[in-house]
Amino acid sequence: MIADAIEAEAFGVRFACVSLPRLIAVKRELARPRNLVAVQELEAIAKLTR
Repeated sequence: MIADAIEAEAFGVRFACVSLPRLIAVKRELARPRNLVAVQELEAIAKLTR
């Protein structure tokens, strides 16, 4: 299993996906302009889900 992965289910299929905090960290580390925009959006989503 992927480190920091969470398990989810959609349409009857279970799968692993990266956690929101890890996704934010990865995109910040990549530091491409589109990823830095995504970081801002993902951080806003994270605040809403706390």
